[in-house]
Amino acid sequence: MGGKVLNYEAKDILNQGKREVAEEFLKLGKNSFEEIAQCTGMTVSEIEALAEKLGVAVPV
Repeated sequence: MGGKVLNYEAKDILNQGKREVAEEFLKLGKNSFEEIAQCTGMTVSEIEALAEKLGVAVPV
């Protein structure tokens, strides 16, 4: 049972790190959502949702 809890916590930490990196990319505003998704391993939909939450405009 303990191994499952540790595995879950490790995945949670990894996902938090991905979100933090994606947030920094979004704040810079120099990369497309597709590029951010590729660099972080997140989906474009997740990046779009994060951008909306942060109030970041879609890059042109």
